[in-house]
Amino acid sequence: MIRILIVDDHALIREGLRKVFRREDDIEVVAEAADAAQAVAQVRAHPVDVVVLDFNMPGRSGLDALPQIHACKPRLPVLILSMAPERDLALR
Repeated sequence: MIRILIVDDHALIREGLRKVFRREDDIEVVAEAADAAQAVAQVRAHPVDVVVLDFNMPGRSGLDALPQIHACKPRLPVLILSMAPERDLALR
């Protein structure tokens, strides 16, 4: 079973991702967070195999949260999502 943490400041996006993952037998959403601080707290509190992380959130961005997430779990895969079309953003 792959355990996922969904991090996005929009509840509707979190709900949509949760519904997509729910269709898969080998994936379980074990936690959600609405900002970078909550994301780090959830990584510490739950056994997570993958983080799906929004890049652009109020306050600290998803990219800003990465060092803290990897300080807790250095080998934890993180998939960063963004609706921004800028190529430079993707390269960061």
